[in-house]
Amino acid sequence: MDISRYFDNNNNSDKSYSHFKELESNLSPNDRIKLHEFFDDSYKSITLAKSCVGISAGLTAVYFSRRKRLISPTWALFAALSISTIVFQSMPSSIHSIRRNKILNDNDNDNDNKLLNIIDSIPNPGDGAYFWAKYFS
Repeated sequence: MDISRYFDNNNNSDKSYSHFKELESNLSPNDRIKLHEFFDDSYKSITLAKSCVGISAGLTAVYFSRRKRLISPTWALFAALSISTIVFQSMPSSIHSIRRNKILNDNDNDNDNKLLNIIDSIPNPGDGAYFWAKYFS
């Protein structure tokens, strides 16, 4: 699997492919399992949160569209789609940050720092949580 296309082309960057490979070469099988669990749980959280937002936006649009005195059905649908789009774009990065900070605050040992370095070297870890979960499995 060629993953180099996900990284910056600048080799001096912290998100470069060579930097990631250097960090990955020091991982034990137990570390890979922890990274798999981290990204798998992130993916599940993101999917659940997006589903709840989508259902809420859809039900809100239906609620307001049936009450034509308050707002027109077109504006209700437009508002629901707009809110969903904005939330869907910001949600993966915020959920990833929350989960990353939880690891940072739970333990301060060397193994967790190694995992955090790997997580920080991955580009778009929130959006690609499913891919990275499969990569580390």
